[in-house]
Amino acid sequence: GLGNADDSAFFGIMRGEPGLPDDPINYPRRYRVDLRAGKVEESVIDSSANYELPVVSAAERALPHTHAYMIQADRGEVFARSLGQLHGQTLERRSYGFDEGEYVSEPVMLDHVGGERGRWIASQIYNAAERASYFAILDDENFSAGPVARIKLRHHVPLSFHGHWSPLV
Repeated sequence: GLGNADDSAFFGIMRGEPGLPDDPINYPRRYRVDLRAGKVEESVIDSSANYELPVVSAAERALPHTHAYMIQADRGEVFARSLGQLHGQTLERRSYGFDEGEYVSEPVMLDHVGGERGRWIASQIYNAAERASYFAILDDENFSAGPVARIKLRHHVPLSFHGHWSPLV
């Protein structure tokens, strides 16, 4: 089955039961709503990994969106080490995997002043070997190439799950 939140690795750790589910349980899905027929059709886009914390550009919320971004934890990983990109129309998937011992937080789309859709994605990364964090900036047009910039901090920041970009006006 598709599982539920109580089956997630995070809830198991909080209950003192470390371990991973045998198969990924958090998938990107597409829902098609037929208002006239009163029906909703659900389809799983990718069940090969756990995908969580999806985000789209604020300029495209509740509209057909270009891309969605999310964290991606491959089989056997409790904490995500990759970011995923999903094309809103073609469902083409791309990802970028960070180095061993680097863990990602929720991606944030950096929109432009005036609400125009941005083309940069930021994610907070924790580097366990350096015991420090950095912000990775990726270009959504060349996502799989990885960060175009890293903003390194001298200290760690606890992995956080929610962020928001607000351009200076």
